[in-house]
Amino acid sequence: NLQTDHALQLLKSWESSTPQDSRPKFLQAYLYQGINRLDMAAAAYRAGLKLSREATVMRKRLAEVLLEAGEADEAWSELQTCREQTPGDIEVQYLIAECAHKRNETQTALAELEQVLKTDPNHFQSLRLRGRMRLDSDDPQGALDDLQKAASVQPDDTVVREALGRALQAL
Repeated sequence: NLQTDHALQLLKSWESSTPQDSRPKFLQAYLYQGINRLDMAAAAYRAGLKLSREATVMRKRLAEVLLEAGEADEAWSELQTCREQTPGDIEVQYLIAECAHKRNETQTALAELEQVLKTDPNHFQSLRLRGRMRLDSDDPQGALDDLQKAASVQPDDTVVREALGRALQAL
């Protein structure tokens, strides 16, 4: 906590010396996100975006925070802007899939995941999400295929291992 406070003070000094620079806001938001202060992280990302509307990385991070905070509709809006700014970004595509999933738009989520996995067949997060979605929709064999591939990419991920166990149990 003392180091975080010190870092925030340094960022405030940087911000006051260059008030039109969005980078201190970005780093401040990143710090808040790291200590799970999602409301403060979102506010700092938004403040940074006011200074730099084209900062897609900052907008993407804001969308991640909003998703984590359960604000899927607001995240959706930010992600659509990201897609316009960087049409081929697979991380944006993945976040759109995750957001669609949280909004109960299963077909949209699956279509986005397919696009990501066409570009990167070993995209861990996409494999994990699609595997869990398949498991939830009573497709344990499809889930097993995705989850085994995800486990080969990141063998220590406990979410994948738990879902893999449920898929094997269902089979």
